Amino acid sequence: MTKKEQKLAIIMPGTQKDLFTGALIVLKESLLKNFPNFDVNKNCFVILNNNNDLSKLDLEDYNKIVVVDPNNKLIKIEEFIVKNCYRKVAQKFSWFLGKSTKIPTMKKFFGENSVHICNEHYFHSKSMPLGDYEMVLMGAIYTLTFGIVDSCPRTKRVAEAINIAKFKDKEVASGPIFLEKTIKQLFLELITKSESPLIADLISEFRLLKEAERKAKRTKIEHPTLGLLKVVKPKKGSITQNKSFFEKGFQLGYSAVAVRSANNSQEYELCLKNNLAKKIADEIPAIKRINGCRFIVSKEFLIQEPEIK
Repeated sequence: MTKKEQKLAIIMPGTQKDLFTGALIVLKESLLKNFPNFDVNKNCFVILNNNNDLSKLDLEDYNKIVVVDPNNKLIKIEEFIVKNCYRKVAQKFSWFLGKSTKIPTMKKFFGENSVHICNEHYFHSKSMPLGDYEMVLMGAIYTLTFGIVDSCPRTKRVAEAINIAKFKDKEVASGPIFLEKTIKQLFLELITKSESPLIADLISEFRLLKEAERKAKRTKIEHPTLGLLKVVKPKKGSITQNKSFFEKGFQLGYSAVAVRSANNSQEYELCLKNNLAKKIADEIPAIKRINGCRFIVSKEFLIQEPEIK
């Protein structure tokens, strides 16, 4: 008879500090040795936006469930388990928390050795000392505690990947789907010390985006019809979508923003603030009208006055 595969689940919030803390716990507890078939995509559950509903998670299917929660963000999970799970399921849990008045009660329910205060004492109290790599993770946790997100190459890499993942989710307005996938891949990188192709691609995208933002030629014009107009000429190959340029321009106080077409340097996509669009939409000599506020227009229509210095 084939021995049934032992399954590990990890539940944690999605902050950068939680990522490094979770990775350090996995290494200190030798969880990959005990659960060599751990699949970060299937068995790592990232809790975002305070969504603490575990009702869809089949807890009985796992042999061990680790909750990484150094800032006690997931305390409602404990309440759910106490109310809804049999003690047999509860005994599979290992908790790594910040200080809490709930800890004595939790130790009674989950077991004395299953609830840990996740601090420096825990990481240094085990018989196996921290190695060089684990000390790097500890250093990252310290700096992230003080809000320094790019203190070393690893924290910078995590920050860049998360930023571009948030940007991609915002562009498609589908919720934090890509962000959750990215966090899991970052976690995999930290616990295996190997590079994820997805994260490598994201880092490349992030740097291209920053380069495009730095080098994009932006022109301010006092337009006779549009008022204060911002003209954006993105660098060739820019991955930034026009919507982002529009939002940023309006936030800076412009009444209209135009972005040069990637395919035709003589055409621009023009977006007007709603109140302005209602007044002058019929006056726009559009090559094409996209909707009530957005138009494809010619370069000649936009560049009618000298640039504002």
